[in-house]
Amino acid sequence: VVSIDNSSSAMDACIIDNCVMHPDMKTKLVKPLFFPAQAAFDEHCSNDDIYKNIAEPLVNLTVKEGIVATILLYGQTGCGKSYTMSGIEERTAKGIFQAIASLRSSSNDNDDNDGTTASDDAGKVTMQFVELCGNKEIKDLLTAKSKEVVKLLEDEAGVCRLLNATSIDITSPEHLLQKLAEGKSRRATEATDKNGVSSRSHACCQIRIKGSKGVLTLTDLAGSERR
Repeated sequence: VVSIDNSSSAMDACIIDNCVMHPDMKTKLVKPLFFPAQAAFDEHCSNDDIYKNIAEPLVNLTVKEGIVATILLYGQTGCGKSYTMSGIEERTAKGIFQAIASLRSSSNDNDDNDGTTASDDAGKVTMQFVELCGNKEIKDLLTAKSKEVVKLLEDEAGVCRLLNATSIDITSPEHLLQKLAEGKSRRATEATDKNGVSSRSHACCQIRIKGSKGVLTLTDLAGSERR
């Protein structure tokens, strides 16, 4: 049995009532296991709750402060990873361009005061979308047929980059969601005991904000259960 404890103002907790056997090997006991978390959500929460508490702060910091952030969903097939990620993607697409508009507005006000002009690259958004299959194979989800082998490499600054993966300029929230939908349609699926169309790969969408050099990565992992 899993329950959520939100009674503390400092930190939430996920509680798992684990069934164990007494050393006498006759008596069954319930041993609660406590897992503290910055935020924990029960079945009554909405995608809006998750976005506002988890994703929205990262989106704003990525655009305005240039941080490198990752939102990663893990769990077995059927637990709601893809459903939750879809909600995050929809709201993130809007949030990115809202944050850019806010940043541009502030920059224009400052430019009027000091006589300078904001860079055209300040609000430029690019994306790459790949899936990780098996131990080494990386598939580009933004193109139907890629002639180049996509590789994951580390540059001189210690930043991991996708070599030969398609990178496209994103012009609007709708454009971002369109490209995500196209990429998902190319993602590998395979039937499992849990789900007849379960994704058997890790989907990784990397969104870069050129002006702030921020990077936001959305990762939807394959189901954690064994086949």
